[in-house]
Amino acid sequence: MDPRSAAVLRLRPFDPVVDAPALRSWLPDEAAFRLFAGEDAPWPFIDEDAVRAGNPAARAWTAVAAIPAEDAEAEPPARDAGAALEGPPVGHVEIVPDGDRAVRLARIVLSPEVRGRGWGARLVEAAVHRAAAEGALRVGLYVVPGNAAALGAYARAGFVDRGRNLAHPSYVWMERDLRADAPR
Repeated sequence: MDPRSAAVLRLRPFDPVVDAPALRSWLPDEAAFRLFAGEDAPWPFIDEDAVRAGNPAARAWTAVAAIPAEDAEAEPPARDAGAALEGPPVGHVEIVPDGDRAVRLARIVLSPEVRGRGWGARLVEAAVHRAAAEGALRVGLYVVPGNAAALGAYARAGFVDRGRNLAHPSYVWMERDLRADAPR
């Protein structure tokens, strides 16, 4: 059994030394990179660019598969009883302050090994949960218009297509109101 099938996604702070090579490997060509970083980002993508964002306040996160200990094959003392094992990086997301109690998710990408298996929804939901825990009431994101996989994933995650945004008219603006998520 693939241990990632039982894994939950966990966000940890992006570590450029550890995570930049994996992130770069997920973006093997300029077309993939443009879906990740947009039209204005410098190409070729190098490790030093992995922490560069348009907004210096952006917080970068690496998504890892946290495999429950009962599903892991490691023998003690290689792991603590009941503790989850951290798997390899499976995704990347940045959370950028974007106004009063609002954030924008940016530079979202998954490892090719987990694409098409629901990990995109897990990554977005983890980022939304983190933003809500830090007080955000709205979460938005820009999407390249032709990126059908991303547009569908974000719609399934509760984001609504708001059309073009004057700040970046070449992208689709999607938004999720977290007040609608609150229990009533």
